[in-house]
Formats: sequence, C-alpha cells, structure tokens
Amino acid sequence: MSLNLARMPQVQGVEDRFGVDIQEILQDRLLKEPVTIEVKDLRNGFERIFIGLSNYRRQSVYNEATRTCTMKINCLADDLQDLLILLLSFGPAIKVIGPDDFRNAWLDRLHRQVAMLEG
Repeated sequence: MSLNLARMPQVQGVEDRFGVDIQEILQDRLLKEPVTIEVKDLRNGFERIFIGLSNYRRQSVYNEATRTCTMKINCLADDLQDLLILLLSFGPAIKVIGPDDFRNAWLDRLHRQVAMLEG
C-alpha cells in the first residue's frame, strides 16, 4: 500500500489545529475504576492473556501461593464491549472480580451463551 502525499501541502497535529489536548481527552474517557480479573495458568493462560491484552494499560501481580495473577486493566469507556468479548474468549482461565457492573455484564453474557448451547 502506498500513500500519495503530493497533494498535501501542510500537515498539522490536532492540538495545533483545534487547540485540544488529545491526552487530556483520553484521560477523561478512562474508566474511573479498572476492570480487575484473576488469571489462572490454564492452557497457557498467562501467555495468551498477556498477549491478548497487550494493547491495554494494565498492572499485574502474581500470587505464588495461589499460582494466580491479579490484573487491573485500564481502558476507555468506549472499549468496554470489546474488552468484555475478549475476556470471554479466554474461558475458564479468568475470573472477573470487578467492577460490579462489568462483572454483571460478563456473567449475563456467560448465562446467555450457556442458554444458547442448551436450547
């Protein structure tokens, strides 16, 4: 793929053109409370989840006693649906801990999937 820049006489950043700070806008759209999950190393769960969530800001803490990893995922409110679908794809390797509204949406999706399989 090639991009022809011959007819672009000038390029400006959004900040210069409109006087807005993109980082400030994105910071305002971040969730107030991160999505918290617990990860088990089932079927290479750690590796799959760390790769799958590589485009999200996250903090992870490994607990040697339980052999699980607790992960806090920061994302934009607009990305919640995508994150929900992605987390569902990891199956029993994860457990959603919070926040409550996200956990309830995750559980609702799981119940609907089970209902489709049974029906």
